[in-house]
Amino acid sequence: AWLHRSAIRHPRQRKARWPTKGTAGGGGNTEPSLQGIMRIFIEGVDGYVGQAVRRLLVREPELLLGTDAEDGDAVLEVVGSVATEAAQPVGVAETAPRSDLAAVCELAISADAIVLDTHASLKEASSIISALRSPFRGKKSVVLVSTLLTWDKTPKQVDRVEDMEGKDDQDGGELAVKVFSEEDYTRRKPSDRFLLHKTIESQVLALSHDNLSTTVLGCGVLYGAEEEIFHTFFRDAWLCRAPVLPLGDWKECYVPTAHVDDVARAACASLAAEDISPYVVVVDEGQNTVFEIVEAIFSVIQLHRELRVTDASGGDVDPDADEAADGEDPKWKQFPASIRTADQLESDEIRVNQPAWMHLECDLRFSTNEASISNLIPEDKWRSRSGLVANISTIVEEYRAARNLRQIRLVLMGPPCAGKSTLANQLAAEYNLPIVDGKSALQFLQDAVKQIEASKPAPAAEGQGDEEGRGAEGKAAEGDGEDDEEGKAAESKPEAIELLAHRVNACLAAKGKVSNKLLAKVLRVRLLADDCFNHGFILDGEATTFGTLLRLFGKGSILGAGEADKEGDANAGNDAEFEDENDETLEMADASEEEPGSESAFDVDRRLVPTGVIVLDAETEILRERACHAAEEFAKSEQEFNDLLDQYREVHDMTRRNTPLSFFEGNCKLESLYFRTDKPLWANEEKRPESKDEEAEHDPESKEGEAVFSQNDLDTIMAYLENGGRPFNYHPTEQELLDREAQELAEQLRQEEAKRRKRIELEAQRKEEESKRLKSIEEHREQMAQHEAELLEARTEPLREFLTNNILPVLSKGLVETCRVKPDDPIDFLAEFLFKNSAETETMYQC
Repeated sequence: AWLHRSAIRHPRQRKARWPTKGTAGGGGNTEPSLQGIMRIFIEGVDGYVGQAVRRLLVREPELLLGTDAEDGDAVLEVVGSVATEAAQPVGVAETAPRSDLAAVCELAISADAIVLDTHASLKEASSIISALRSPFRGKKSVVLVSTLLTWDKTPKQVDRVEDMEGKDDQDGGELAVKVFSEEDYTRRKPSDRFLLHKTIESQVLALSHDNLSTTVLGCGVLYGAEEEIFHTFFRDAWLCRAPVLPLGDWKECYVPTAHVDDVARAACASLAAEDISPYVVVVDEGQNTVFEIVEAIFSVIQLHRELRVTDASGGDVDPDADEAADGEDPKWKQFPASIRTADQLESDEIRVNQPAWMHLECDLRFSTNEASISNLIPEDKWRSRSGLVANISTIVEEYRAARNLRQIRLVLMGPPCAGKSTLANQLAAEYNLPIVDGKSALQFLQDAVKQIEASKPAPAAEGQGDEEGRGAEGKAAEGDGEDDEEGKAAESKPEAIELLAHRVNACLAAKGKVSNKLLAKVLRVRLLADDCFNHGFILDGEATTFGTLLRLFGKGSILGAGEADKEGDANAGNDAEFEDENDETLEMADASEEEPGSESAFDVDRRLVPTGVIVLDAETEILRERACHAAEEFAKSEQEFNDLLDQYREVHDMTRRNTPLSFFEGNCKLESLYFRTDKPLWANEEKRPESKDEEAEHDPESKEGEAVFSQNDLDTIMAYLENGGRPFNYHPTEQELLDREAQELAEQLRQEEAKRRKRIELEAQRKEEESKRLKSIEEHREQMAQHEAELLEARTEPLREFLTNNILPVLSKGLVETCRVKPDDPIDFLAEFLFKNSAETETMYQC
């Protein structure tokens, strides 16, 4: 609407090109011609700063056009450079890709006002500056959005002051670090990392002449909207990661900061202002350290569980805003985040993988009392004058909106075996959401209690304190005796989660199960955890009764009225909370006799109220068939299945008034999605397995398997859930997916290697056992042979004696004689010899 049609259709047929000069936020002193067009070039119009400038000019074109914008006599035309040709921001008349520097410079020279940004591209800014040295027609205004990190090596002089903390001087005064002012810009000294930034600033200041006015904006570290430098902290906090800082004195490292929208307003105002300083410091009044900034980001996004579970406002009131207005600390400061300091190796890895840290090691402070920024931005036009930490709740909301971090809070209802778990797993993978049920919620409660107990300080000797941890345990014991007593009282008071866990254990001991009332509170604690609170959740099959939903999604703390103050009475209200399911069903039946429309009197917690409800159902025979083929861990007896099915049909009977569905439609004002899953378990009945063995061999991923939801079904459900657009929700990046695949591959290889080693060990063990067996057989054979030899020797002893006494003497003589004579026929000769001597032998035999 604000872009002139002729400028779009005929961008080269502009009647006039003129700069507008005037006061901040007002019109210029040059009278524009009718249908005049002012062209402004924005370097990186699709970038962080460029988008902020473009959004501001869309909302308030009068910043450059003055009163002519209201009269319709002037039109503002935005052009700029983009990262790629495909990137064409809305409302930009003409763009040039950053890769074509010649086209970028030509487009910049054609503009009346130029906004350069060192955050976008130093090479592009340098090329445009070189092009501006050539002669051009008319007058132009140039503003360079640079960084205050070009001051990081400026000597920090020490001044003697009376009212600032520091070390005492010998003369009685106190010492404080130098607070720079705007007039000191000629003395700024950059480090090697920001030397080129300083060079470009000097070139822009040197360009100024009669037809070219230049201004350099030295901006603090930018924040706001989708975030840039601080995005790492916002993302890690959103993903429920623990805060980690590299080695360094971050509690004493001050970082100048500025909201990106305030920088955009200062840039536009500089183009339209007269008599402005050539160098303008753009910072807020935060004066925060790196530690304070990181602590605030993680403390608000990962709000302490005690603040969430005990908050009875239901999200309708922002307690932090009211306390800030009263001058009190916001609630998150009662339980600040616990920040861990990395070791040397991890610190080096953080600095290498997160280049943003080079912007946070500057330790600079600037005074805004006499700065030109107060003339550029009116008091009521500041977006974040008090700083990042002071406006952290608003900054977090901006971040969520800019990144489209919308929550999907889905409730799945249906009879057993209707496909709730199958659908929940598919949607959880699609939207990166946690699945919540009663079992996982109870496990989460136990883990939370263990974490609380582990974080409590160990008993220490008198005079010793624990300066680490979260909440009251994480603050140093400083101050008078009254503060110490308050700290001890805070440490001794149990958290609400501990009291709830005690009641759950007592209920299990008394009844053997957790009642619906207590289970609703346990589920509420789980839904208020960081991952569910930030990303959303899928509640799988826990919407059992109207009363359960009221306790789960209604306003109020997980403790009853006044129970939070009962430190020692952890069993308060147990008798009522231990009521079983039948008692609660009777209670809901009595409530159904109230006046029509009474359910509208219940207030819901806007932090937890679902964004969608899907009701699954199928014919009873189909459900029975699925139950028969359910996995072993989900298998139920026929009686159990019938009881669960009858209970579901009774609670969700449409003839009743207070049903779970009526709670969502009446109290939450939700449009439910009914989805039938009346499909056979096996798509191809001819290939249905006849036995359990065949079923076990069946591939569950094939089309003939248990595929309850097709892609068309999922598209229908996703269209229902994505009302207002698809949420971002930080799905894994390509690198994270590659890392995950690499980890899975490494794990698979590790398992295969373990199996291979096990096979080798089994084979070696088998061979060793076989070797032992063969050795044992061989030893047995040797023993048998020895035994036979001994037995044979024992049996042949008489025969040997006979031969020795009767045969061997004559035979020996015959052999000797045969050897002496050497007859032609030795055998015959030996026979004759034995025959001749047979009488002697016979005589010996007879003897």
